[in-house]
Amino acid sequence: MKLFLQTGTLLFFCASFFNPVNACTCLDYGVPTCSLFSRANAVFVGKVERITSAMGDKEADVQLGGVGSISSRGGGLIWVHFTLEHAFKGVSGKTAKALTYTGTSCDLGVKEGQRWLIFAHRDTDTSNLSFGACNGNGAIEKNSPLIAELEKLSKHTGPLSIRGRVAEERYRGVDGARAVITGNGLNLETVTDNDGSYSFEVPKSGPYTVRVIVPFSASLLRFRGDDRPIDEKAEDTQTVFEYSATASREACDYQYFNTFKIDLKATASIAGVFLLDNWKYVPKFYPSVCRLMPTEKETLEQCRTEFYGLNPDGTFKFEGLREGNYTIVMNDDDFLDGSSPFPRHYYPGVRDFSKAEPIVLEQGEEKTQIRFKALPMIPLRAVSGQVFRKDGTPFLAPEGRKPYIRVHSYEQGKEPKFFFIHSYTLDWGKGKDGREVEMVDVSPDGKISLSLFEGHSYIVSVETDPWGNRGECGMAKVDISSQPANTLRIVIDRKGRCDEKAFAKELDAGIRK
Repeated sequence: MKLFLQTGTLLFFCASFFNPVNACTCLDYGVPTCSLFSRANAVFVGKVERITSAMGDKEADVQLGGVGSISSRGGGLIWVHFTLEHAFKGVSGKTAKALTYTGTSCDLGVKEGQRWLIFAHRDTDTSNLSFGACNGNGAIEKNSPLIAELEKLSKHTGPLSIRGRVAEERYRGVDGARAVITGNGLNLETVTDNDGSYSFEVPKSGPYTVRVIVPFSASLLRFRGDDRPIDEKAEDTQTVFEYSATASREACDYQYFNTFKIDLKATASIAGVFLLDNWKYVPKFYPSVCRLMPTEKETLEQCRTEFYGLNPDGTFKFEGLREGNYTIVMNDDDFLDGSSPFPRHYYPGVRDFSKAEPIVLEQGEEKTQIRFKALPMIPLRAVSGQVFRKDGTPFLAPEGRKPYIRVHSYEQGKEPKFFFIHSYTLDWGKGKDGREVEMVDVSPDGKISLSLFEGHSYIVSVETDPWGNRGECGMAKVDISSQPANTLRIVIDRKGRCDEKAFAKELDAGIRK
């Protein structure tokens, strides 16, 4: 049983930007129906007759096409069985079934008796169909005008069109960008609407050239699978993107431009090496380059996290910088997690901000031979435990389900902070995605396995039914020292979802230990 991000570009858990339970984002929020149709292996409208578990089915998997980020609350996969009402593509007969996920932030909330429009992916090995968020799947009315549009697409009688959408940093549509199409005797121009979308209806099949002009200096963030060649020419006040499109009755030509603004004068760079002599292993980590300001607070507000340019041997090159004074910061929010197992420290490897040395850049300068002596990692200590029912019996989840576990850091008098990045990546770089090592886990029979940082305290929470409304909760505090930890015992003794803030207040007041 597996969930796969087809794009493979954004984290399955996006730590800094989203609520840990509600983190579901799409790569493109404006994909037209004709493009959804051409991308899907099967398209149909059906009534949901029943829903069954797919847990334990080793061949079951869901391809999460179009999903940018997703978080899991410990769920799994389900089979949705449909009675077909309209079969537009890839299915026939009276029934169909397809896999989807449950217990995640991207759940679709499928219920028996509903009528759904499905754009499904077919697994090449098993022929199983699957569907999920971000691909146009959803409940549909019996007389929806979408049905007539899909009928035309299935019969290849719809209009010949070439479409696209321009966004800035994925979420903001670029209104008023110019789009020009030429070819086959055609020369037309339009502008993008409020959503950043443009569309051309063309008289005949064949190749066309499309130019899109955005009113600022920009570049593109491309996702895996979006491999159409696009020429980009950035100037001070505009950027021209040009590509070749093909109009066809068989498929809709659609191009998504995920732009971000660039500074053409940001041509300086910093290169060097992180000295990792005190590290027992090298997880994938993300330093920040910050403009050096008079105070630490101001400096940390001027940071740019470097997701690229770092190598497993510690060598790095951070590009696209303006002239000015900079510093490099490790763990700029000073919170220990899987990608930052060390306290915040500054170039050349100091904890005290007042001792940070400036890296002075002129415009276009390539500063090299920067040597950053990284501080030692905070040791990880293993903690094992067991979840129990209130009557003292060991917890056992219903077949096909798994409880959800999460961890928050705890300091007396402070609000608990969610331990979001609870894994680390080894053997990364040089074209390898790496090997993920989980730090927080609980099995269906309630066995707990944790790796947490020495010298810190945590609140560990377990919920029994994270995908429903009848869940129960158990919480416990654990202190991590250099000595082997006692076996952690968590009792499910609260109704509803866990409230770590309330539990922390109980700890502060001495009600809990």
